[in-house]
Amino acid sequence: MGKITFEGDSGREYVVVRQIGSGGFGTVYEAYEKLSGLRVAIKMIRVKEGQRTNHEVVILGGCGDGKVPLLFDQGTLGNLSFAVMELCDGDLYEILDNGTITEFETAFLAIRLIEAVLHTHERNVTHRDIKPQNIFFSQLRCVNGVRIYALKLGDFGIVYCGT
Repeated sequence: MGKITFEGDSGREYVVVRQIGSGGFGTVYEAYEKLSGLRVAIKMIRVKEGQRTNHEVVILGGCGDGKVPLLFDQGTLGNLSFAVMELCDGDLYEILDNGTITEFETAFLAIRLIEAVLHTHERNVTHRDIKPQNIFFSQLRCVNGVRIYALKLGDFGIVYCGT
């Protein structure tokens, strides 16, 4: 079987590596951009007839300042809409499942999560599904024995938009 590829609205091609998640609103794949090799996540979502794209793409596109995964591209494939976004290193569930975190790390993550929620609320977006599996991290590094995370709030499948 050949590799599965998608072409985004930008004309860039993405090659699927593996499925990394699925839920009630879609399936997420790890992929890479064919020309540059940039590793990305592609979230495929079934859209209703007549709907051009999913609201998650609109939200990610309007919130991109580092507190949500960056949106690189989007597209449609039949009745599927897909968002090509930043591939994060993992989620809070994995961190908690793999051991303990210090009080300092907990406080750091709590502050970053509050900042992300405030950021989306300033754009009249209410997440409505905050849980460890939807709190992503990237750029994990260790400074003097303390793990530092760049936290990202993700999975905007059941958000509420409005005032």
